[in-house]
Amino acid sequence: MKILQIVRQFRPSTGGLENAVEGLSHAVQEAGHEVNIVTLRKIFSTGELAPMCSIEKGLNISRISSWGSRRYSIAPGVLKHIDSHDVLHVHAVDFFIDFLAFSKVFHKRPIVLSTHGGF
Repeated sequence: MKILQIVRQFRPSTGGLENAVEGLSHAVQEAGHEVNIVTLRKIFSTGELAPMCSIEKGLNISRISSWGSRRYSIAPGVLKHIDSHDVLHVHAVDFFIDFLAFSKVFHKRPIVLSTHGGF
């Protein structure tokens, strides 16, 4: 199974959400599934732009452009990354869950949401 982890911030950004997604991604890989991560390119803590793609600690990471606030960064480019995946796992309640739920009629992928304490 191919699983796409979708999270606002990931490596090189660090924090609780990033650590949770990293740990889960490694566990899913160890269970024999393929995992890819999509995150925003802009690192909120520094304002820097991370590379568009990288492999870090054995995880394939794609980064996309966005605009808007930290809490609700608008990034419709996420649609370009979902085609080859069986499941979309969105971490946190933000633009990604709203946009992917709204567009589910087109992409037809199952969506899993982990709020990480937001609700």
